[in-house]
Amino acid sequence: MVVDNKLKKFYELIETNRTQEAEIEIVKLLSSDPKNPAFYNAYFDLSICYLKLEKFDEAIISLKEFIKFNPENPQAYNNLGLAYLQSENIENAIFYFNKCIELRADFVQAYNNLGIALYKNKKFNESIYILEHGIKLDPRFHFLYFNLARSFKEKGDCLRAVNILKNHLINKDDYNYLNLLGRCLIEIGEISEGLSYIDQSLKLQPNSVNNIITKLLYYNLEENINLENYFKSVQKLIEIFSKENNQPLVFKKLIEINNPIKVGFISADFRNHAVCHQIYDVVKNLSLNKDFELYAYFNNEDEDAITKNFKPLFKSWKIVKHLSEPILTEIIRSDKIEILVDLSGYTNGNRIRVLFNKAAPIQVSWCGYLASTGLKQIDYIIADKNVILENEESKYSEKVYKLGKIWTVLRKDHNISPDITIPAIKNNYITFGSFNNIKKINKKVIKIWSEILCSVPNSKLHLISERFNELDFIKYFKRLFFNHGVDYNNLIFEPTKNRVDFLNKYNSIDIALDPFPYAGGTTTLESYWMCVPVLTKTGNYFLSKTSESINQSIGMQEWICANESDYIKKAINFSKDFNSLQKTRNYLIKNRENFIIFNSEDLADELSKAFKDMISIYNNT
Repeated sequence: MVVDNKLKKFYELIETNRTQEAEIEIVKLLSSDPKNPAFYNAYFDLSICYLKLEKFDEAIISLKEFIKFNPENPQAYNNLGLAYLQSENIENAIFYFNKCIELRADFVQAYNNLGIALYKNKKFNESIYILEHGIKLDPRFHFLYFNLARSFKEKGDCLRAVNILKNHLINKDDYNYLNLLGRCLIEIGEISEGLSYIDQSLKLQPNSVNNIITKLLYYNLEENINLENYFKSVQKLIEIFSKENNQPLVFKKLIEINNPIKVGFISADFRNHAVCHQIYDVVKNLSLNKDFELYAYFNNEDEDAITKNFKPLFKSWKIVKHLSEPILTEIIRSDKIEILVDLSGYTNGNRIRVLFNKAAPIQVSWCGYLASTGLKQIDYIIADKNVILENEESKYSEKVYKLGKIWTVLRKDHNISPDITIPAIKNNYITFGSFNNIKKINKKVIKIWSEILCSVPNSKLHLISERFNELDFIKYFKRLFFNHGVDYNNLIFEPTKNRVDFLNKYNSIDIALDPFPYAGGTTTLESYWMCVPVLTKTGNYFLSKTSESINQSIGMQEWICANESDYIKKAINFSKDFNSLQKTRNYLIKNRENFIIFNSEDLADELSKAFKDMISIYNNT
């Protein structure tokens, strides 16, 4: 490149990343010769340097100076969009990518960048449209496929995302592709295959905290839970956290029991979520107890009507989503929280690093994560005598605190009532159902349920999932049952609607089938609120014994199965006797208002005692 002699110093400064001096030099040259186009073109090169150094505000200024002289340059508008995109100014990014495309309709990179901006703006359909147009222009531009798959995933069409990624995974050493493919496979219920891709991505980036946490969460959904592998991943996480120099604080001060006890709750799920349907009335009753002051740390910014109902229950409500771990840890400590209750574990929206940093002297896991976190900084896990037996306590790093009756409850919802008569009497056939998270329905469960359906004449299976908004996924999931001999006509798959409609769907089923090893929690409670019996298989870990504990607590022990063959046998036998099923429905209707699983006031009293016990133990240790 031939360089004007006056610009030699400018380019020498650029090459050595001395951007501020380069900018002073170009401004000086422009003031001496304001009409020299070579000087204006130098602003473009300066902007490239700023972009590389991630000085996005400076890049924006330089590009706008360049555009004053050259307003028809599409590359300048694309780069300006990139600078705004990196600055999280999404609307401006979209505007300038569109401007670039107006000037040059075949600018493939701009379509890719616009697709990313629309994705970040949660305009997934628009993102898909733009990215697909980019692929038509250049099918070899592989970044388009990755971003297209991301948009389909967020739209809820994970099956389409999987097909795109599998067909266009050119570089098998691409961390982002492997990671996204693993997560999408998990979302469609292919847990083992999904985890294998997560493992491959971890070989490329072994210190990826998000991927390790993903592994920990979805280990729990595998057909055979391997606790040894689970705790190996926990140990890796601990090693990473320990290197961050956020050494957990050792609390030495005794907790004053004459003052109200400050209890903090940390969660992303103070909203329409399974956890909140369990805890709302419990927290409400605790808030009326003058022995406690409640503090909420809401790791979310999306609020709904339930969020608004939660807020008045707390003395302090803080939205903490954008706070760093050290800052949030310090805020909780400065609030002088004495007991911090974690409702997330390794689930989405967790702040597990804050728990690792020991934000409060007593830290408790309850309700939202029914497994051990493996962190010694979490002092207790709330359980009951049925979900964790005495000889199983060694599987948990936390001390097991067993409530006297049940570990959780469901908030009563009188907006919908159970039908008095079982549907089988009207239909003259049995309808099985499961409204659990579709990821819990693994290949072994599908095989067992298929055997039941094939053994009970004319029986149907009713499933509900948000995944069933996509016709392709319905076809895919029905085919899994069809491969085991189930007729398509015997499968009823519906998407999730509003909560009243969701609960009303229980009136269409006679028997709820519990998945395994990850049993139902909220869904089992909801089934019993709607007076539908739940057939469950016993397990050997908290999350595999939740329905078993619920059945034990309401006199439904007969519906607990010892193994898979017992599960099949009981499903078939219960289906043969409509009169017996109706008697079960009558029993549930008669007693549901008095079942302990719906008594939030009692559970609040038990938690109150538990918190005081924990403080007493802390003070005397």
